[in-house]
Amino acid sequence: MKIAVDMDNTLVDELGSSKRPGIDRFREKLAVKNVLYVWTNSTKPRAVELLRFHDLRKYFEGIIAREDYDPEEKGLPKDLRKYDFDLLIDDDPEEIIFNIGNKKRAILVEPFRKNTKPDKDELDSILKKYSS
Repeated sequence: MKIAVDMDNTLVDELGSSKRPGIDRFREKLAVKNVLYVWTNSTKPRAVELLRFHDLRKYFEGIIAREDYDPEEKGLPKDLRKYDFDLLIDDDPEEIIFNIGNKKRAILVEPFRKNTKPDKDELDSILKKYSS
């Protein structure tokens, strides 16, 4: 399965200063049987910098950044059909609704923000469904 994972508020907090608790185990398990990409509204230089800083880059086949899918910054959604993805994991309800409306699978996760503690069971439930 080809899976797109959002970066800001999903992998790392909104400032990029800390990674989501449990995300290392999550990406390692998902990467065993799936192909993972980061799909972010951030710029590619920022994404590369944050993924390297948090040692998250090695499990992702590639990065799709804002300039790749929305170069004119029109506010285009992350359309899984454009890159033939099977699943999106994101904290933005609008991205999830858009893709489900286009008959694609999408999972909404609780936004991870600085100084918050997201429910660790949330990632475990995704793993049970997509890593076995």
